[in-house]
Amino acid sequence: MKRYLLYLVVCLLAVVGVRPSAAQDMYTMKLVDEFSPKVYTWESSGLNTTWPINNLVDGNMGTEIRGHYNKNSIITFSPSTGPVSYMLCRTASDNVNYHPTGIMVESSADNQNWQTEYDQGTNQNQKEWVISFANPIPAGRYIRVTFRCSDAYQAFIWMNELTFSSSSSADFTIHHKPAKWHSLRGRISQAARDMDSFGDGQEMFRPDLSSSDEDIQAAHTYIDTLYVHKGDNVNLYLPDVFRRSSTEGIETVSVSSYQRWYSYRTGQTFELHNKDAANARYDLLTPMSGGTVYRFANGYVGQPVSGTGNSTLSQSAYWMQFHYPTDEEFGLWFNVGDDTNIDNNWYVVACDVSSYTDFTPSYTDQSNQSTFFPSSNADGLVYEPTLTHRIIYYIVGVDERTGDTSPGWVNGFGRLAGEAYCDGTGTDSSSPKKYLEEYEITFPARRVSNKTLDLVALTKDAGAYAIPDAENDDSYDAGFKNISVTLADNTAGISLEDTTFSHATLRTIRFRYPNTDKDDGTQYVNDADGDGESHATILVTKTATVDGGKTYNLVRYRLTFIDEVQQLTQTQVDEIEKAAAGTQSQATGKYWNYTRRTPDYMDANYQLLTSMAWDFDPSVPSTVNIGSQAYYPFPLGWERSSYSFYDGSDGKNFSNNKKIPEWGYYAVTNTYVDFDNTWHSGTATRPQNEPSKGRSTYHIYVDASDRPGIVTRLPFEQNLCLGSELFVTAWVKSAVSAGGGASQTNNEDACLLFTIMGVRADGTSVPIYRYSTGQLHPSTFLNDTIPGCGKGSPDQWFQVYFTFVNEQQESDYESYILQVENNSYSTSGGDFYLDDVRVYMVKPQADVSQLEAGCAGDRTLMNIRLDWQRLSSRLGHQDSDTGEEAIDFIFVDQTVYNNYLAEHPDDKAGALQAAAAMIGRKEADADYDKNYGTLHFKYPFADNKEYTGTAENPNLAVDNVVDGKAYFYRRGTAAGGDRELAVDFYSDLRANRPYWMLIRIHNSSHDHDDEASIFADMAAIVDDSCAIKSDFWVTAETLLKMNGETVKPGTNYCAGQILDFSAQVRIPYISTETGEEKYIPINEGIYFDWFFGTEEAFYEEREGRTSVQSALAHLRELYPTAEDISPETTPVVENGPIDFSQADYDLLHDLSTREPVAGSNPPLVLRRAHLNIELLETGLQLVIQPITTQTAPGSIELPDDVPLNLEELWLQVCWAPVPMTLQADGKSPTVHAGFNRYNYPDPAYDPNLRIGLAQIKSTTSKAPLRIDLRGATFSVDKPDPSSKLVPLTSNKRGRLVYLIGTNDPEYEDIVNSPDFSQYAYPIGYVDEFKAQPYEQGSAFDDHVSIHFYLNGEGEPEDGFVFHPKEGYWYTFSVHFEELLAGETSTACYGKFALRMNVVPEYLVWNGGPTNNWNRDENWKRVNSRTTIHATDDSFLDGNTTDRAFVPMLFSKVLIPRNMQIQLYRAGWRTGSDGHYGWESQRPEWMQSPTDSIQYDLMAYDDPAPAAKHKLVTKPYRVALCKEIHFEPGAEMLHAEYLLTERVWTDVEVPAGRWTPVSTPLQGVYAGDWYTQTSGRQATEYFRPIMFDDSYDRLHPAVYQRSWNADAANIVENAQGTRTPVSFETVWSSAFNDASVPYAVGSGFSLKHGVDGGALFRLPKDDASYEVATGSLDRDSIGELKSTVLVDRDPDMEKTQIHDYFTATLTPSADGHYYIVGNPFVAQMDVAGFLEDNEDVLKQRYWAATAAGDPMTAAADGEGQWVTSTGTTQLLPPYGAFYVEAVDGVDGPLTVKFYGERQQLKGWTAPGTGTTQAAALTVACRSAAGTSTAAVRCTPDAADGFGTGDVQLVRGLTADVSQPTVYTVAGATAVTVDSRGRGGQVPLGVYAPDGMVSTLTFTGVSALEGARLYDAQTRSERTLHEGDAVTVDGPSHGRYFLRFDGAGTTGIATATPAAGANIYSVQPGEIIVAATETLTGVDVYTADGRHVRSLRPTDVTTLRIGDLPAAVYVVRAATDHATANAKVSVR
Repeated sequence: MKRYLLYLVVCLLAVVGVRPSAAQDMYTMKLVDEFSPKVYTWESSGLNTTWPINNLVDGNMGTEIRGHYNKNSIITFSPSTGPVSYMLCRTASDNVNYHPTGIMVESSADNQNWQTEYDQGTNQNQKEWVISFANPIPAGRYIRVTFRCSDAYQAFIWMNELTFSSSSSADFTIHHKPAKWHSLRGRISQAARDMDSFGDGQEMFRPDLSSSDEDIQAAHTYIDTLYVHKGDNVNLYLPDVFRRSSTEGIETVSVSSYQRWYSYRTGQTFELHNKDAANARYDLLTPMSGGTVYRFANGYVGQPVSGTGNSTLSQSAYWMQFHYPTDEEFGLWFNVGDDTNIDNNWYVVACDVSSYTDFTPSYTDQSNQSTFFPSSNADGLVYEPTLTHRIIYYIVGVDERTGDTSPGWVNGFGRLAGEAYCDGTGTDSSSPKKYLEEYEITFPARRVSNKTLDLVALTKDAGAYAIPDAENDDSYDAGFKNISVTLADNTAGISLEDTTFSHATLRTIRFRYPNTDKDDGTQYVNDADGDGESHATILVTKTATVDGGKTYNLVRYRLTFIDEVQQLTQTQVDEIEKAAAGTQSQATGKYWNYTRRTPDYMDANYQLLTSMAWDFDPSVPSTVNIGSQAYYPFPLGWERSSYSFYDGSDGKNFSNNKKIPEWGYYAVTNTYVDFDNTWHSGTATRPQNEPSKGRSTYHIYVDASDRPGIVTRLPFEQNLCLGSELFVTAWVKSAVSAGGGASQTNNEDACLLFTIMGVRADGTSVPIYRYSTGQLHPSTFLNDTIPGCGKGSPDQWFQVYFTFVNEQQESDYESYILQVENNSYSTSGGDFYLDDVRVYMVKPQADVSQLEAGCAGDRTLMNIRLDWQRLSSRLGHQDSDTGEEAIDFIFVDQTVYNNYLAEHPDDKAGALQAAAAMIGRKEADADYDKNYGTLHFKYPFADNKEYTGTAENPNLAVDNVVDGKAYFYRRGTAAGGDRELAVDFYSDLRANRPYWMLIRIHNSSHDHDDEASIFADMAAIVDDSCAIKSDFWVTAETLLKMNGETVKPGTNYCAGQILDFSAQVRIPYISTETGEEKYIPINEGIYFDWFFGTEEAFYEEREGRTSVQSALAHLRELYPTAEDISPETTPVVENGPIDFSQADYDLLHDLSTREPVAGSNPPLVLRRAHLNIELLETGLQLVIQPITTQTAPGSIELPDDVPLNLEELWLQVCWAPVPMTLQADGKSPTVHAGFNRYNYPDPAYDPNLRIGLAQIKSTTSKAPLRIDLRGATFSVDKPDPSSKLVPLTSNKRGRLVYLIGTNDPEYEDIVNSPDFSQYAYPIGYVDEFKAQPYEQGSAFDDHVSIHFYLNGEGEPEDGFVFHPKEGYWYTFSVHFEELLAGETSTACYGKFALRMNVVPEYLVWNGGPTNNWNRDENWKRVNSRTTIHATDDSFLDGNTTDRAFVPMLFSKVLIPRNMQIQLYRAGWRTGSDGHYGWESQRPEWMQSPTDSIQYDLMAYDDPAPAAKHKLVTKPYRVALCKEIHFEPGAEMLHAEYLLTERVWTDVEVPAGRWTPVSTPLQGVYAGDWYTQTSGRQATEYFRPIMFDDSYDRLHPAVYQRSWNADAANIVENAQGTRTPVSFETVWSSAFNDASVPYAVGSGFSLKHGVDGGALFRLPKDDASYEVATGSLDRDSIGELKSTVLVDRDPDMEKTQIHDYFTATLTPSADGHYYIVGNPFVAQMDVAGFLEDNEDVLKQRYWAATAAGDPMTAAADGEGQWVTSTGTTQLLPPYGAFYVEAVDGVDGPLTVKFYGERQQLKGWTAPGTGTTQAAALTVACRSAAGTSTAAVRCTPDAADGFGTGDVQLVRGLTADVSQPTVYTVAGATAVTVDSRGRGGQVPLGVYAPDGMVSTLTFTGVSALEGARLYDAQTRSERTLHEGDAVTVDGPSHGRYFLRFDGAGTTGIATATPAAGANIYSVQPGEIIVAATETLTGVDVYTADGRHVRSLRPTDVTTLRIGDLPAAVYVVRAATDHATANAKVSVR
């Protein structure tokens, strides 16, 4: 075990005897009858046999015995093998009703006659009893134990273990061990360890100068010093106690599991050598607490031996009395022999204390079951627990030390013997007397508390100031009586409350402020001269008789009251910050001039030296898991506090009254103890983290002791130069509460004392400055006129603050410490919280600023300011001094200086001279144009002229010259604390170069120095850390920005960082209102050429007598928009008005195409508005050339104070090049957003994050957003495998997420401002950061977790409120640092930027059929409620932009009416190397996606069952949305690739006719076809629709019918074959069964009466309907059936693609005819569908046109399709058509739907589509509608009905009253007629009588010699395209088409055949039509019966009616032929 030295301020020399320890002898006594004891009853049976009796002695605290309800239990043990001195009883139960009310122990020699050994009651709160027998029970006796049971309801005895011991405690040594926290450290990560200050490795301490070689447990240590008379008895009290006030007795002790008192020198007791003599004294320590205290070999112990479980005084050794021996007693009691190092001058008493219960050698989770004594450990040894802290009492004897020359005495308390420390007043002006202790303490001039008085405290008890050798000085207990307290030099007007002390242990001196503010109740001191500062001195003296009597000067307190350092509430600080930032109006009053103490101001203006916010890893408590998650389980470093530490342990591990940190404890917690635990009952509401304080993971809670104690110490190493000003700030809050709900607390306030100490080389520390916070009172009980205070307000944090100018020489100290101590009046109250302690510094330096920006070559107007107080301190001046001083100064170009020094390392003077800029206006100030300057100033301050300069009217040094000397001006006032020296001047300074202003103090000896002497002196101080050397730089009119922030030259950046650089052209003007130079920024429309090289290289003349500068100038005159150099875009032009020479071309082409020099950039990059640049280890030199434009781009809004118009202003724009030099200082770690196993275009590529607004708002610290990271690199080439990137914790604000860029108009002015800071606008917080070195094949878990400051815990940081909006992007930065081999690297911290695209929830498609879903510009945000029929605008969130991004899984997408979109397959696929690459099947004709969109990250809800993140990131996925809505006519091609939760469809159905309808959605039922009473569904999109009282089934009435197979009627031909002659569909009657399912792929029929058509929206969310015979299955509601074509997976490797899906169709009566619905949300290629199902379906179909008219189509044997309409047919979404099964197939039929059969209306992919054969088309048009028929001639066709023909089916989509045109193929009426040769074709019309229709002929050229024969007139006419014939009523047998063959194939001419055509087209009728005169017609039944005989005269057509339905044989004769036919008549 490692050993460490505990450093103590005191030397520990006390020597006492050592008693050897004895080995412990423990017995586990057997029960009677070998663990089957004889159990006796007391009044009744006492033990419950369910629990075995041997559980009591099995050594296992997890087993127990139990008695019966309200019965005593008696147990008898067999005879022991040795004497019994102690008995230990233990129970694990916390229920006091299971604890004994008393225990009796008896012994017996024969197990019959019993002798009582012990009998008494006990406290039921105890869980352990240690019973000591007055006389040990001899060996060989039985022992009987009786446990008396409580009479409470259902009480019984519960006992876990009973143990006997034979030895006394004095025989045992308590063994030391490391604290338990060392064992627990292994449970947490190294990163978590690195965040806290716990003393890893410091397990043990070695007491300094110890005579023992034994280490002791490392612990916090509290030291108290007492000076007493020899022979005194000194009362020593633990500080861990509670007393009502410092004058009242102690009530409770908080260290209730362990107290051990011992000699710190030996580690043993103070046992004396003459304890057996007559005047014997056993020990110098005597227990005084009244309880039983046990003596061990190495100390006195109260608890735990005397009992544990509570904090009552009777069981603890909280009070010991130390007897300080006289020299005579010392000689008798100590055997010192010849040891001259031992004397009687001082002693050290120590007490180790604890409330922890781990009495085991090392800690385990079972340690809480251990016992202290007798020990339960296997080795039998007694171990101390983990200590909460250690108390050391350094007790010094003051008598008989006249000859003592030891430094500690002579330079310490012994000084009181000198005259300089006696009889003095204590004021330097009246007496030179000194005081033993002297303190200077600053207090606030205004105190806020209205409760406890402010105070100062003695460092020791009032009774501990014994006067050396005083004759009548009282002993310690009465030593306070002669002490007096007085006031002196009291300009503050305070008055003393305490002028004497009434008790020996008192330490506090209270005083009152003289004045009370009537407005807010605050109190304040006098300030006669109004300078904000006043004073008072408190003197403490003591009167004693030494040589006649004297007054001894003990303590002097010099108090300074300062106005600026009062407490401010969070609300006050927040309002001050907002006023300073201009976000609220400037407030007035006493609190509002404190801007420089706000966090924003200090961060921006001061150097942070050290800080502590205790923001440790919040996951540690749950990882360690020892108790409450609200407490951090590890203490601060041992040396950082003297308080006890509470780690959150539960009641088993921590023995205290409330299991919380009480009375002398501190804790690191994330909660508020007074609110979350038992004692708060006041009126305050819970504290909140408000903006001014900032977010906090943890803070310190302190339950204050009434002793001074160190709360925390913050070490820092910094050279505090003479004149440096320090600023210290912290946040504190009182934790005292009101009793009983009172409006005021009875408890005392808290108070803290801050001390800055310098640490010398020898380790001693010297106080430099002290500040008291004043009393801290809960804000709830303060006056409500104080912002943030008053009853019912959140209990505020207070900011405390102080500042001082260091007047110590920097060589005095090696380091410094900020120490924070408790300074409360009493532990009855006094509790507080502490957080975010920070120490800042400002060295004496000049503030150099630029009054106006110049263009290249102009001298720059500058201003210098010097802080008056710091400069005066540096010079040793006071305000009252008179005279004159001066400074000499130079301006040093750091780049020139460094370059010169690199070549001349020993010539600093020469480097400074070469780099010094000229000062003055050159021609205008010819007498003042030098490279150095001298400026004078006067004392007092008011003697200098007042500064009133502006840019227009500067206060130049040359205008303030007296006697040849240039003087400063003055500005500011003493009362305002802002006094400065100021002056303006011109200097030859180059833009964007880092400069120093170097100052030497001028004295009279310098008056005649020449230039060489001045620069030699400057060289001597240039590297002095305390030199007055100020960095500054000047800007050009064009600003260069990095990550949105103006670049500051001279800043050292880190190599490896990818930085986003941009430039901002500004228009300068002089304000007509203020006279200041102002600028109008131009943020868009300006581009730049970027040259990577030095300014010299930019202008250097190259080959061909050109330079980069001139070549670019020539280029831009001719080609202002060129982005590359090529013959096509930038051809050479020579000998013209403007030349662009070959040399120009070659130079620019070469530079712009070379290998990259800055990340991925070549040396020259052309025409970019911004550029990502990687900073290399060699740094960056860059020249940016703005590209001149003749007019201002876009519209520029001019401010009101602009004196010129825009054209005039534009002439003043500076187009000069802007040079920039950046230095790289170290290499930063890098990481990028993304996934390690995914391939990116560049290792440094930064993708975007796509996220929704609701997702952003949902993040909290407990549910953050996890962003995956990739490609971690480190500052070393080969990092240790344990290395990792972690959150930036070395900077308090390092965990903040900052906004650095956006296109949001609300913030554009901010991010485009020249003053923009990339650290100014925090929008979130880093909760976790983890990244490790890349290893192929490892399990990657690199990520950062963040949450945004929106709708979550606390308030945003810094008063900046972040309101992200949909449709805009926001770039934020995240910072991190590296751990190399477990240690925080000193390398640069890393940062990465991530652009966050806020994807809208509601999106509208704005593209066409070839536009890309994955392209942002194709989407619009819904910015009007009318778009989605919303009832209000609340969903817009006040944002009216239509900007948008590609949808995500939460988006609700609208495809507007008639808009089209198509999807394609794309995604990530695993490669052979295990990495993912992007694969896309985007068609070549489709628009490309947004550039690199596939690399973007998408935010998703965390799918893990016990997710600790709200959101996680996943790789980009195509075609996602939550819901999608298709308006009428909208189509999506390949919707199977869409991933969505619900699809909505709007279906328009025309009025007045039955319309065949289908649906692509699953789960649709007949009852779903309802709409609003208007006939059109107009409710809000994406809202569930359910039938309620607002709907009416009759308004509108919707009629439905289904395909009824049983009613279908098929008319066969006369031959009785299965080929139908005519088919008229018979639908079911209209029905109202709402539960009839409408399956995808099938169809049904719909009719309504809504004028103009009805609009229905599906799906519906009804679970049931009233009129239904079955249930509704909604499991697949809103899902497209076609999605089964694709089983999507993020890994394309796992995505399953299916060519088709199937549907089952219901047949007509004969099982041959089916209705098919379109299952897609795109058009369906019907012909392709039939080809896909040619094994079951004939290649013909019946359908309806868009107008509802019938159409038919058929394919011939070669796949050539003919439609009756003459055009290719695509079935629209929601449409249906009819098909016929092939012969041999009937019944329910399964068909296939192939995804490739989808098309978009009006658009066909190249190379696709169905071939349409040429045919003659006949259209029959009437008022009732249109029908069509087609005739085609092809050599493969049959003359009769066959392949390629489509029989006439009436009533499918049109009413039967609508005229229908047909031709006749064989004996079948057809609408598509394929003929193998020419001939004649009967042409007829079925129509009601009297209906006039027109036959129109098109496609005539498809038939050769097409003619129309009219049999009625016996005339023939040649047909031409578009010819028409009018028909009145039905027409059968009158018209014939005649043709000679195919019009395009040359088929031979055929003569029309003689004879007749015989067919039936309507019920009961046969038609006989011939081309020549009929001579006879005979009709026979099938059995040969002759039923009709007709002999017509001069007719060609006969209609034979009134025939019963049957099959007939018809014989018809003409003049030249006879025809026979078999006809089926319906």
